[in-house]
Order: sequence, then structure tokens, then C-alpha cells
Amino acid sequence: MKAKRAKGHREAAFLMLKRYRRTFHGAILTITLTRIGIRKLDGDNLQRSFKSTRDGVADALGIDDGSDRIEWKYAQEKGKYGVKVTIELG
Repeated sequence: MKAKRAKGHREAAFLMLKRYRRTFHGAILTITLTRIGIRKLDGDNLQRSFKSTRDGVADALGIDDGSDRIEWKYAQEKGKYGVKVTIELG
């Protein structure tokens, strides 16, 4: 069940962002992953909760998620469950 959910998160992120691959080709990026949920997570769990999403975003952009071209940031908001991905140049 956990692996199926992780695969779904990775695929969803990939499908939503794949059209931007050429837009950000070669650019230095700051990517903020914002978790929207009823309760807040501590920092370790917040970052861990985004592992599959982070992989999907990197796949879609054609970049290794450990690349020096990407600075990853994490945030949280209260609300119905969801994820917001913000990509900034530089």
C-alpha cells in the first residue's frame, strides 16, 4: 500500500510538470514543496513526506534530484490535503 501511494505521488508530480522540462533546461532552480494538511509535521517528517514528489518533480524536469542546479525548500500550510510546487529561477 505504501509503495503504491509513493508511486502515485511520483507519477502525479511527473505528469503535472513534464511540460516544463524545456522551460527550465539548464537553469538554476529553487523549488519549494508545500504540504497542505490538517496538522503540521516536524521538519524531518515534512522532508521525508516529499521524497516521492521530489523524485517526480526532478524526473519531469530531467534533472537528478541531488543536482547542484536545484535548491529544495519545504513549507507547510493548513487546509485540505494537497501539495503546491513552486519553481523559481535562480
